[in-house]
Parts: sequence; C-alpha cells; structure tokens
Amino acid sequence: MFPTGETRFYGTGKRKSAVARVWLVPGSGNIYIRKWRVMPKSDDTTVSYIDNKTGERVEEKAIFPEGLADGVYAVPRTARAGKKPFRYTPMDEYFGRETLRMVVQQPFQLTKTSGEFDVFVNVKGGGLSGQAGAIRHGIARALLAYEQSKGPTTVVIPATEEGGEEETVQQLPVRRALKKAGMLTRDAREKERKKYGQPGARKRYQFSKR
Repeated sequence: MFPTGETRFYGTGKRKSAVARVWLVPGSGNIYIRKWRVMPKSDDTTVSYIDNKTGERVEEKAIFPEGLADGVYAVPRTARAGKKPFRYTPMDEYFGRETLRMVVQQPFQLTKTSGEFDVFVNVKGGGLSGQAGAIRHGIARALLAYEQSKGPTTVVIPATEEGGEEETVQQLPVRRALKKAGMLTRDAREKERKKYGQPGARKRYQFSKR
C-alpha cells in the first residue's frame, strides 16, 4: 500500500484527457497504479485500506449493491462515507503492452535514476495510451521536485582572460535532459467538438445539387 511518513516527491502529469497524480518514494524501482478492487460478494467480506489522513490501516465490512447474488464479483463500498476501496496494482498487470510500459519508464532511463524510486500513481480519464503518457509526464515533474530538493549543482568556470572574473554557473542535469527530450511539455490535444447541423467535427453531409 501507499507508504506514509516518508520522503515523497509529487508531480501531476497530463496527456489529452488523462490526468495522473504521481508520487516518488525512495525504493527499488517498483511502479504501482491505483485500481478499484473487485471481489466476490459475501456476508463476511472485509476490506482493509490505508486512511489518507491518519496513515493507519482500516478494516471495515464491505457493502455490496442491493440485489447482487452471492459470489458475483463487484466493486464494494465501505461504511465510512461510502468510500470505494482500492489496491495498488503492479504496472505489468495494468499495462498489457510492452510499449506502454517502456513509455512510463523513459524518464528514469533518461536521467539514469532507474531502480532508485518506487512510484505510486492515481490516474483517470482517457485510454491506456493517454494514461501512460500522463504518468510519464507526472514522473518527469516529480523528478524535477527531487532535483530541486537536493539543490542545484554549481560549477565554477575559470576566467579566460587576464583580469577577468570567475563565473559560477548552476547546473540542473535532470531538468536539462527531460526538457531536451520534450517530457516536460504537456500533450494538450483534445477531441474537437461536434458542430450543430453536421454529423461530426469535420464531417459534412453529402451535397446534392438537385
């Protein structure tokens, strides 16, 4: 489950209509994505989850929709404010295509930080491809927060001419690498709206002269 009380770095990623909230925690390179928990209906089914406010593990009885037969799988609710329980699914189970998993891991490979962080993601909207791009954008922004927490690296450039002064230049290698690869820029494409009196955004009815 999501760890509490540890150093975390946050970033929000977006692509098209998908939005991802990403947290980086020092770890071993695991990536988890939040997904609704589906379980069979039973009278003694309990659900355990981490309370976001207190950070404590809570166990409550699961409440299923009325009229649902025993043994049928569904997403239950809990007694506390009707909250739906969830679990963090490994990325390999969430994304079936290898190309999408490669897209998510690109920021770590580019900044040579693979295996240094565990990633916890809450993503919604869009399709799987859009969500993968949003997670990549969120990881890139979280890596910027990590770099800012360490402070910029300063490099002293010696004077090239006699009587000149030395220059102190701040270097941000993580930001430079991500910016050059275009991972800090949001893909803001959205579906164009349908026009009234026409069948689609650009499609038009066939014109008949007679």
